[in-house]
Amino acid sequence: MAIRKQEDITLTTARELMSPHVACAHTGDSVVDAARKLAATHDGALPVCDANGTLMGMLTDRDIVLKVVAQQSDPLTVRVGDLVGVVPYVVQADADVTTALKAMAEHRVSRIPVLEGTKLVGILAEADLARALAHRIPAREAEIGSAP
Repeated sequence: MAIRKQEDITLTTARELMSPHVACAHTGDSVVDAARKLAATHDGALPVCDANGTLMGMLTDRDIVLKVVAQQSDPLTVRVGDLVGVVPYVVQADADVTTALKAMAEHRVSRIPVLEGTKLVGILAEADLARALAHRIPAREAEIGSAP
C-alpha cells in the first residue's frame, strides 16, 4: 500500500471558483418577484442588493415560507427589504479559497457571497468547490499512480 505524503496544494482565490453571474433581488421588489427569481435559478438563496450593487443581505426560500406564507401575508405587497436583516457572511474576491471554506464551515452555510469591496461580484457555493476538486482528483491520481 502506497503512503501518500501531504504535499503543498496550489490554492486559488474565491474569484476563480465563484459563479459570477448572480441574479439579485432588490429591496423594493415584491416577494413574488423574488420567489420567481429563486425558482428560475434553482437556488435556495438570493442576494439582495441596492441600486449600486452593494449587498444588503440574502433572501432564502425559508424566509419566504416562514415570514410571509406562514404569517398569511400577501406576497404581492410584502417587499424583499422587509425580510432582509443582517448582512450575511461574505468573502472578498481575492481571498484565498481556504478563507471561504472556513467561513462556510464556521457559519454553516452552503454558499457565500463574494464581494469586491462592497459590490457583489459572485457567489461561491459548495457545488463550485466540488467541481473544482473533481477536476483536480484525476490529475492527482495520475501523479500518485506514476510515482515510484
